[in-house]
Amino acid sequence: MFSTSAGGGSGSVGGIGAGGGGGGGGGSGKSGSGGGGGLWAAYLALLDRRPLATKAVSAAVLNGLGDIIAQLGFEKGHDFDWRRLGVFTFLGFIFIGPALHYWYGTLGRLVTAKGTAGTLIKLTADQLAFAPTFISAILGLIMAFEGQAHALPDKLRQDLFTIVRSNWMLWVPFQFFNFRYVPVNLQVLSSNVVAPPLSIRRQARKHRVAVRVQAAAVEEEEDLWQYPDRDQWYLPKFVANDQPDWNPARFVRSTQLAPGIKEVVLEVEISREKVPLRNAYKHIGQRACVRINSGAEVEAAVASAPFPQHLNRDALYRARGDITANEIKSVKEELSIAAELALLVRDEGAQRDLYRMGPDDVPEAGPFKGGGLKLRGTISGIWQYPTIVIFCEGEGIATARALIEATPEVGGLNFGLRSDVRMYYKAPNEASFCYKGLFEEWESKHKVKVITSTRGTFLDMFDDDDTLMYEPATTAAIILTGGDEEAEEAAAEVCKEGEVALVVKQSDEQPLVEYLDKGKKE
Repeated sequence: MFSTSAGGGSGSVGGIGAGGGGGGGGGSGKSGSGGGGGLWAAYLALLDRRPLATKAVSAAVLNGLGDIIAQLGFEKGHDFDWRRLGVFTFLGFIFIGPALHYWYGTLGRLVTAKGTAGTLIKLTADQLAFAPTFISAILGLIMAFEGQAHALPDKLRQDLFTIVRSNWMLWVPFQFFNFRYVPVNLQVLSSNVVAPPLSIRRQARKHRVAVRVQAAAVEEEEDLWQYPDRDQWYLPKFVANDQPDWNPARFVRSTQLAPGIKEVVLEVEISREKVPLRNAYKHIGQRACVRINSGAEVEAAVASAPFPQHLNRDALYRARGDITANEIKSVKEELSIAAELALLVRDEGAQRDLYRMGPDDVPEAGPFKGGGLKLRGTISGIWQYPTIVIFCEGEGIATARALIEATPEVGGLNFGLRSDVRMYYKAPNEASFCYKGLFEEWESKHKVKVITSTRGTFLDMFDDDDTLMYEPATTAAIILTGGDEEAEEAAAEVCKEGEVALVVKQSDEQPLVEYLDKGKKE
């Protein structure tokens, strides 16, 4: 097969493509034609009479010679590849020589400036415009001969910049000399004379590296037999476990909800290739961890539902190694997927920096904390608990919003399918109610009726609600007070007096899920 790597042998793009690029250099194009005798004089005469054919044959001969030296000198242990030699010789004749002939001639006609200024103009056009195009064409021709033309787009996306950058390191100095001092009619020859030695040098370096790697591999193999956890290598490894705990985030917007309370929305990374399950937002009631400008870690209540699974569809396919039709298996960068995360923050304590965050700040999102609300038990049964009452105060409104708007896919309780769901929301004054603009939407879309009060207790609100008709045995209560133990205890007392069958408290989180690093737990 023919090498198509950036640092391949003389038949590779690194060997042929390096000569691509250039332009007509200084000189009249006739200099040297009258000097010398014998073969050189004959060659110069042929250049005058048949310039295109002479340059094509020169490129074919020198290109083939470079491949012969590479195969015999640095690829020992393999049969001589006559087909590869034929292909590279053919490419030199049919494409490389003619392409350089017309390109150099075109540059000579278009660039009229003389001296160093003209040389720099030609060099810039050559290396920025012609060289990438020339290298892409060579790659395409080689892969076509290999029967891999369909893989060319992926090859160019992955390797073209690396090849062009390597080409610049080798050819910019030579092409400057070529354009400045070599006559136009000899520039193709000089490029093809220099290409094989440079390619052979690359092949020698590649050969030496391969020998060192092979020797190191043998030594490593001997040591690995004694490695104590060698049996663990063959166990399946869970995706993203080797990723960092913190990922860059982006400030999106902030909204004033009440005096000293804001909703801050961040765009965070949720890709399963970048965020391991142990750090992901998977359960309603978990708390977010955020850092601002590399500062201290701050926890905040999450006011949006866990992210739906369909957002991670492509990342999950990638994580398990699936490929689509006409796609080749190759190393790929992890897929990044961003989604908006709403946080409820206060202008006090550790959250003050979050509260005052703006577009110029640099946030980071870390692991989500806590096990979340206990919603996996019988409370998820629509017919078992058709009536649900929610007691909410303080930061508990953030979790309440996440719960109300969550779909069953991410742990929601299907409030819209139950007989009666209502939330008793208590605040010290009217200005302190958060998300007042969503109350009507929650009732119309999610069938959750919000009852507010600025006076009295949860018991007063519950007793004064004459519209609530419930059976204690089929009623569940959810208490969301954002860490206020006294308010939670008061709501629990209401549930006890009302003989509510099931009570879910925000403080009583479900047990943390244990995520394994790899394999099956013994």
